Amino acid sequence: MANGIALAKRADGRGGKVYVILGNGELDEGQVWEASMTASHYSLNNVIAIVDRNYFQLTGGTEETLRKEPLADKWRVFGWTVIEVPNERSTIETTLDYAERINGRPKVIIASGRSDRELP
Repeated sequence: MANGIALAKRADGRGGKVYVILGNGELDEGQVWEASMTASHYSLNNVIAIVDRNYFQLTGGTEETLRKEPLADKWRVFGWTVIEVPNERSTIETTLDYAERINGRPKVIIASGRSDRELP
């Protein structure tokens, strides 16, 4: 959906960014990676994805459910600019400002934070 919005903005000559928030479990879905290839292919530099990389998903720990690492390298191979930051609100806000100024290709912010909490 984000790619369609980004392409429509381009076709209409409108500016603006399209933001996507992805959880760990969503990264198990093939459509996420198909969309990431499409965004790169069309150089959708107005797309910014944020991955909430807390190492948990619905069924448990991500690396036990379906290994994600090396996550940043996977995004790079798909042609995205990768920015890795701690999962802290102020850092993410500052990083968004920075990412909005990067041109040429889509961007992904991997907001990483390990949690030692028990799953409910």
